[in-house]
Amino acid sequence: GNLIQHIWRGVSSVLILSFFMISETPPCVFPFIYGGKSYYSCIEVDSPNRPWCATTANYDISFQWKYCATKDTSPCVFPFIYHGKSYDSCTEVDSPNRPWCATTANYDKSPQWKYCSTKGLTFMRSELY
Repeated sequence: GNLIQHIWRGVSSVLILSFFMISETPPCVFPFIYGGKSYYSCIEVDSPNRPWCATTANYDISFQWKYCATKDTSPCVFPFIYHGKSYDSCTEVDSPNRPWCATTANYDKSPQWKYCSTKGLTFMRSELY
């Protein structure tokens, strides 16, 4: 019993450590301020063909940024309109147990969307910063 518990503790520690190592790059923060202007998605301003974002709300003060990964290029847009109703957060409407958001301000006019990350991972990531 003790050996198995010890091995499991080791495995779970490695998994937790791996999670934190993978997540060490802060996520993009939207909107962010760059050059006195607010941006709501990754941009190529001053960086042609390499979209980037700030990792704090105000790049002009922090100078913290990263290149965007594919998943960062289409952030949720809040509020968004879906079937005439406004949503301020991810929703499970028409998608039980899989929260999603629009990546445009009005899904009805421009039906673009993505699944939201699970609340658990979002919460754990937010504890890192």
